[in-house]
Amino acid sequence: MSCNKKLVDLLFWKDMISGDESAFSSIFKSYYQPLYNFGKLYASDKALINDSIQDLFMDFWEKRKNLKPEVDVEAYIYGAFRFKILRRINQKFLFTSFHEDHLNVIYEISKEDLEIRNEIDQERIVKINDLLNQLPPKQKEV
Repeated sequence: MSCNKKLVDLLFWKDMISGDESAFSSIFKSYYQPLYNFGKLYASDKALINDSIQDLFMDFWEKRKNLKPEVDVEAYIYGAFRFKILRRINQKFLFTSFHEDHLNVIYEISKEDLEIRNEIDQERIVKINDLLNQLPPKQKEV
């Protein structure tokens, strides 16, 4: 990155911290595509990459008063994005794993429940047959 680009980024960064929406927009536009390309190193899910970028910049805007004005803007943005996307990937992995495990437990419970119901049904059939056999012949006919 050239010295001029670093200086321009730093000026936009400071203006964004002060609440300048056009400076925020300039930083977003300047870094969106490079971050997207960087995100492809970590994930193939385009939506996850886009969501991570948007969340990152929403955090920047919402927490701008807590941001340090004197930083290497490029290094800071890339570092924060890396943290954000890896966190999203971990959350997605944990949710998927939990969801699959949860479905397996539900399936196992349902299978057990089905076996118990079959046993109960068999017992009922035996009882009904016993009761039917106790009926007089004319009532059996009916």
